[in-house]
Amino acid sequence: MEKEVETSAKFLKEVEDVRLFGEVFLRVSPHGRGKGIEFHSEAPAGSLSSEDLRAVEEGVRESSTSGRHHGISLTDLSVTLLKAFVDVSHPSRSP
Repeated sequence: MEKEVETSAKFLKEVEDVRLFGEVFLRVSPHGRGKGIEFHSEAPAGSLSSEDLRAVEEGVRESSTSGRHHGISLTDLSVTLLKAFVDVSHPSRSP
């Protein structure tokens, strides 16, 4: 990775028969070679539970190793969560 970018991602995940819809907004920057992935949040306090924040971080770490860009894992990144939300009332809720 050569330059900083801002991106967003939407997700739908089922947890205990409840489908959760969410969206995250991230800033991804190059990080020094060999430093791995650094994650931190600038999301407004209270916008996510600590459990949701851990889930976002886990998702970032997992997706960086999945080789989304041409089959190559992304390492040595600084990822900042800018804002996020989870909507438990989304119409995708299981009957």
